[in-house]
Amino acid sequence: MSHTSRNPILVSGRKSNWKVITIIGVAIMTIICVVSYFFLGKDVSTTLRVILGLIYVLFLPGFVLCWAIFPDDSEIDSVERLGLSFGLSIPLTLAWVLALDHVFGVSLTALNIVLGMGALMAVFLAIGFVRFFVSRRKVSKK
Repeated sequence: MSHTSRNPILVSGRKSNWKVITIIGVAIMTIICVVSYFFLGKDVSTTLRVILGLIYVLFLPGFVLCWAIFPDDSEIDSVERLGLSFGLSIPLTLAWVLALDHVFGVSLTALNIVLGMGALMAVFLAIGFVRFFVSRRKVSKK
């Protein structure tokens, strides 16, 4: 028997490391999307802005929400996580934009939507990190 097969904590720890790397990558993609809004003019690279905008609106909010809800890989398959990411992003974005407009009274400009979605995803990232490390601590105590 190998050392990792005898110790399930090491095996789950290795998967957990990839999960943290993935979430950090999502956070970096979010920052790139927000920064590209400010620094890429409409003349420079409209195609790049559209691609980053589609990722920012159609994938990232749902992915971060899925991670906040299901921080452990044993709860949900990666294909299900991918499907839920796309499926949850659209209604989440629509609900957040409506909340910005009607509840908070913020005028709907591209800047306000980008910053509002970034703030919402930051909250979900924080919840996901807390749940992830709490579940990881429970596994290490067993």
